[in-house]
Amino acid sequence: MSELYVDTASLSTAASTADNASDDVAGVKITSGMTDVSTGMPGASALESTASVGESVDAMAKKLSEVLSEYSAALTGAMESYTAADNKTSIDFAAFDKVVEG
Repeated sequence: MSELYVDTASLSTAASTADNASDDVAGVKITSGMTDVSTGMPGASALESTASVGESVDAMAKKLSEVLSEYSAALTGAMESYTAADNKTSIDFAAFDKVVEG
């Protein structure tokens, strides 16, 4: 007989970790700092691209934050669905046990 076991505490921990990572990544903003590159590297040939690099990194960080937030929500939803199904099954078998034990 095979059994399905879901460790809801692990799902909860993973969801919380993903949510915290989402918050951390949401704070990544380098565009404004990229404009200061010109003061540290006057005359450098790549200075024109630093602003677009900063914008690209910020956009990727925003997208990663959104994905991590959705992942956290999916893990939480899976945990809640499993818990609800597991509780319903327990209730169903409790009623069965009462009839059998009669």
